[in-house]
Amino acid sequence: MANREFVKRSAALVLQPLLIRYFLAGFVSTAAYVVLYFVLTHLGQPNGVSSYLAFGLSVVVQYLGLAHYAFRVEMADVFQLARFAVTVIFGFAVSGLVMEQTVGTSDVVQFAALMVITAIVAGFNFCMFFFWVFVRRAAV
Repeated sequence: MANREFVKRSAALVLQPLLIRYFLAGFVSTAAYVVLYFVLTHLGQPNGVSSYLAFGLSVVVQYLGLAHYAFRVEMADVFQLARFAVTVIFGFAVSGLVMEQTVGTSDVVQFAALMVITAIVAGFNFCMFFFWVFVRRAAV
């Protein structure tokens, strides 16, 4: 029983800095999206074009931040990049499908759905990144 408690506490100590780095990398990529979107629209690009370009560039920032900073892995593996892309596309599709179901509902319902799906996708992505995408990492 004492051994089980030790494992739990050890896992909590190891994962805490990793989670902080994970959320910081996510924050930076989100900030990059917002800044890039407003810069592109200010330069005269249409909103849709600006959003797609900013999203694409923010995904690159996210990959670099997660690989280099959060999970501390080498970025030379093309299969790692492919697994990252699959995870991001899956999260993007799930969030879009869920939010599509809120069309015509109140702003409160849409906001609540957005918050729930954001939390679910962030948690799912963390698990996928930890156990599948960035599995070959240095000591976390």
